[in-house]
This record gives sequence, C-alpha cells and structure tokens, in this order.
Amino acid sequence: MLLRYRDAIGVKTGYTKEAGRCLVTAANRNEMTLICTVLGCRMMYERTQQLLDDCFSAYENVLLISADEHVNIDYQGKTIATTTKTDFC
Repeated sequence: MLLRYRDAIGVKTGYTKEAGRCLVTAANRNEMTLICTVLGCRMMYERTQQLLDDCFSAYENVLLISADEHVNIDYQGKTIATTTKTDFC
C-alpha cells in the first residue's frame, strides 16, 4: 500500500483463521488522517483504496476547538481547566 497509494503513511498486514487476510492502512490527505481496516477480503488492497478515496471525498475536517482556547473538563465530579496547544479538529 505504501507504494500503491500515494497518501498512505503506514500499513500492517495479518492473518487469522477467524478473520482471514487483514490489512490496516493509515493515510493522510489535506491534513486529515484516516485509518482503514479490512478483514477477510480477497481484494483487500483495491477495497482499501476505494474506501479511503470514498471517505476522503465524503468527509472534511471541522474545527472543534481553536488553539489557545480555554476548556473546562468535568471529570469524576471535578472541573479541570486547561488550554489547547493546537487546533482540534
């Protein structure tokens, strides 16, 4: 996948009796990183490329929290005040 798919940044193959041939691929395009897992698929490389292309076309990053924004997190009955270092999409 690293040679076949220009946006691929990492891959791992595997096999088990239950799942068959497996492929996990991470890809990055336009500052969006996706992880695709394919189990028991005879054409796993082609299917992975199709799934990644479909998702990159269908989804976009949305800014949820800007860098340096103050955030309060409620955890186990306490409020923790923090500040983000980078944009969170």
